[in-house]
Amino acid sequence: VAPPPPPPGMSPSAMVPCNAYHFCMLADTARNEAYRRAIGRAVSRFKAGCGAGGAEGRHGGGGCRILDIGAGSGLLGVMAAQAGATHIDAVEMNRVMAETAARTLEASGVKSFRVYGCL
Repeated sequence: VAPPPPPPGMSPSAMVPCNAYHFCMLADTARNEAYRRAIGRAVSRFKAGCGAGGAEGRHGGGGCRILDIGAGSGLLGVMAAQAGATHIDAVEMNRVMAETAARTLEASGVKSFRVYGCL
């Protein structure tokens, strides 16, 4: 898998530490499917536990919100949205990865998300 091009104004060498670590995880199909199943179960349980009033009455804001700390590429946030989460808040300390997470969520059609980059 080839790394994505760097954001405008950033040298490719600035992305190397992030890419080397993340590309191994992104290519691990068994790992990602295990996460997909676990996230699907968690979102389903959350939604089922809210009763007839849905998530709005119990948690406010309407729907199932997910907080992804250490969001990396945004893959797990995409999985949560596909499982039925209505909003994703993604926190990533590395600015390059935070930008990558935002692009991943947007490109995957996630309707409601916010990415918080720390650096």
